[in-house]
Amino acid sequence: LGCPKNTVDAEVLLGSLQADGFSVVDDPAAAEVVIVNTCAFVEDAKSESIQTVLDVARIQSLEERKTKKALVVTGCMAQRYAEELAAELPEIDAVVGFENYKNIASKIRDVLYRNANPA
Repeated sequence: LGCPKNTVDAEVLLGSLQADGFSVVDDPAAAEVVIVNTCAFVEDAKSESIQTVLDVARIQSLEERKTKKALVVTGCMAQRYAEELAAELPEIDAVVGFENYKNIASKIRDVLYRNANPA
């Protein structure tokens, strides 16, 4: 979603995850983790980002599956509104802003572990 910088960031992020042992798939239904790379440049972009997060969460809740898939939000919105997103959208498992991209693989592993081993 969003500007060309967001596209480049997404490609770098996915490359980093692949280097860290994750596989990248195009079909969200086939993924253990869905990453929504958000944009917050203008109001329309914010709305589109929130709608995409809600759409992914809705699709995930409708699917029958044995384990919960993870929903991770990255990008401009995650950087700017991390606390608000986490508080207002419980469907999100992790919010990862730019500053934490270097730790995204371990964050995703933590989320997958929590989802597989609920308290």
